[in-house]
Amino acid sequence: MPGEFYELLRRAIVERRQVVAVYDGLRRELCPHRLGTKNGRLQCLFYQFRCADPEWGLAFGSELRQAGIMLGYGGCRGGRITRRRFR
Repeated sequence: MPGEFYELLRRAIVERRQVVAVYDGLRRELCPHRLGTKNGRLQCLFYQFRCADPEWGLAFGSELRQAGIMLGYGGCRGGRITRRRFR
């Protein structure tokens, strides 16, 4: 499963696509920007939009549910794929 989310998020970053997923029990519209690991777990830096308070955030890939890439660009301007560890 983690490999599946990595590929989905990586593809969304490369293609500058929006990801829609359930995170923390709520539907989220996200623009992923960076992928990395923290304590061996996949983590993604994203921008959440189309909500009351658009904001930057970090999410563990294993906590995303029902994730999919949306057609079109939504609010995404793209990010970078880097191999780094989040602190």
